This record gives sequence, C-alpha cells and structure tokens, in this order.
Amino acid sequence: MFRNKILPAWGILLLSMAFLFGCAGTEKRPSGPPLSDEDAVRIAHLIQENQQQVSSFYALGGASAGDWYGESDADILVVGVRKPFRIKIEINHSWGQPLLHILIDGNRVKALSFRENKFYHGTFTSQALSRFIPVRFDPDLIWGVLRGYPNLLPHERLKSLGSNQISLFTGKGEEVEIIDLYDGEALPRWVTFPGRNMRVIYSKFHEEKGIPYAQRVKVARLDGGKRFTLEYKRMVFNRAIPEDVFTIPKPPAVKVIDLDKAGVEETH
Repeated sequence: MFRNKILPAWGILLLSMAFLFGCAGTEKRPSGPPLSDEDAVRIAHLIQENQQQVSSFYALGGASAGDWYGESDADILVVGVRKPFRIKIEINHSWGQPLLHILIDGNRVKALSFRENKFYHGTFTSQALSRFIPVRFDPDLIWGVLRGYPNLLPHERLKSLGSNQISLFTGKGEEVEIIDLYDGEALPRWVTFPGRNMRVIYSKFHEEKGIPYAQRVKVARLDGGKRFTLEYKRMVFNRAIPEDVFTIPKPPAVKVIDLDKAGVEETH
C-alpha cells in the first residue's frame, strides 16, 4: 500500500461524513491528542514534497455540480503545467458535444461557452472563474483541486490543534488552512479554508508512478451552498504538454465579453 504510515494509530475515528459540510461557526476540533510538533512538520513537508513532484498533469473523468450548464454530469479533461502556470479545462456532454472550454494562462483567463455562443476574457480571479464553475476557485487553490492533492498556502507557522489535524497560520495568527488526515496516515482527507468559506474533500486515493492523488475531489461551501465534484478515471503526471493545447480559438460570430469591464459585449 502506497500510503505513508508515519503517524501512530490514535485509535480515534475522525468526524463522520455528515460533519464535512457543517457550518464554520459550529465546527469542532477532532477529539483526541494533537500531533506532536515533529509529526506536524514532517507531514507538512511530505504534503509539500508530493505536490512539488508534479510539474504537469492531464486528467480525464467526470464533473458534477447539480443543474450545471443544463447537465447533472459532464465529461471533463484537465491539463495543467506549473511553470509557466497554465490550466486548460474542457467540459463536454457525455456524448462528446462541447459545453465549455476554459484556459487559465498566468493571470489571464479565457472561456468559450458553446451553449451561450460567447467568448470571455479577462483577469483570472475567483469571481471571474465563478461565472463558469459554481464554486470560487482562488488562483492559489485551483491547482490543488484539479491535480487531486492539496497545496499548502503561504504561512508563518503550523501547529496541530486536534487529532490527525494540522493548522497553518499567518504571522498575525490567522488560521488560513486546516488539513485533516486519514486516521493514522499522512494523506489529506479534507482541507478547510476558514477565511474563504470553503472545504475540499479528497477520497479514493490512487497512485500514479509513485505520486498519490485523489480520484474523487469534492469542493463545498461551509455554509451549505453549491458543491462541485470531480471523479477522475485517469491521471498522468510529468509528461510534455504541446503548446497548442493551451489555446482557445475564437469562432466567428460570437459575442466577446471583457470580464474586466463588467460584461461589456461586442459581436464579432
């Protein structure tokens, strides 16, 4: 089994799945002894190393988010390169007809909505991306969601405040990220971002050439809002990605919308 058994078996179960979508204001720490400082630092380093092993990836699977683009489920292709930072997302009907293509290139985003016959472009922000994906993906979080393994946000210190749990803090003491681990293992079970009202749940872990990733990733608001779920069938790491993958040709006669100008439209 590929999982890294570097934690002692505390013998205390993590919270039930019903807790996953609990409100931030009533959330409680897992009962039981916290991790030692040594274990907390070791696991944080392991998470960071596992993330840094991946310079590129592509993944095939399905995506669901309720009634999303008129579909309860859709096929998805995701391609990502860390440097320079680029992500291409293609969302299609289950029978192959394209629904939505999204390109993130550094701090810019483009999107072609086939259903709306519109071509969007502008600065990559969580607000801009939320026009197309029904949860807000910040630029520093989207890689960890799509790659199936969390990022560690910038922090000044870390501490375990509960059983099988690590918290990251800013220099001002703000808790920015809480990582809950599978019982007795150094794999992230869910990651909570208190200041962003968001939680990412990682499950069905698999290994591709020694690199772990979650085959199921669910993103949810802590206040019970919309959810977005990825179910990957295949993930490939560290392959060369052709440059022409990271393009979205603009068809003729589409409405062009500048996301930086509050939805100004021109017919082209």
